[in-house]
Amino acid sequence: MKNRTWWKRFPRHDRTGKENVISREEYFTLEDLVEIKKRLIGTGFIGGKSVGMLLARNILRKDPTFDWDAQLELHDSFYIGSDIFYSYMVQNGWWKLLMEQKTDEGYFKVARELKEKMLHGVFPDEVKEQFLFMLEYFGQSRLSSVPVHFWKTPSETLCRKI
Repeated sequence: MKNRTWWKRFPRHDRTGKENVISREEYFTLEDLVEIKKRLIGTGFIGGKSVGMLLARNILRKDPTFDWDAQLELHDSFYIGSDIFYSYMVQNGWWKLLMEQKTDEGYFKVARELKEKMLHGVFPDEVKEQFLFMLEYFGQSRLSSVPVHFWKTPSETLCRKI
């Protein structure tokens, strides 16, 4: 029996409220979800790009006309749950600033201040431990292949502090 809580990690509707055309149950098994859970840092949804990557991979693997498993690289990703961002903002006392930045008037006015604060925030110890596990798993050589824009996030702060 599939754990319905985990199916919530894969939204049924897109941002406009339109229902997704592809059935989650058709392309994701319980084993898939267990593997994702093992590599989830924090809690919450995984991002849309991650879901798209996983879905595309599983669609290809179900294609009986080609041996995609022989062509695809082994899957080796970690996922940062959406709750990490919101917890980071709340824990560091910036929620009100974030909400102000989301308004038409505050969008540009508050952005610079919010960015500066975010670069110097603190993650909870439990989240730091999960990030450290991920970094240790990949080792130093793998980090050199991470796109530069990745380090322009709160993770940059974590990596500098570790």
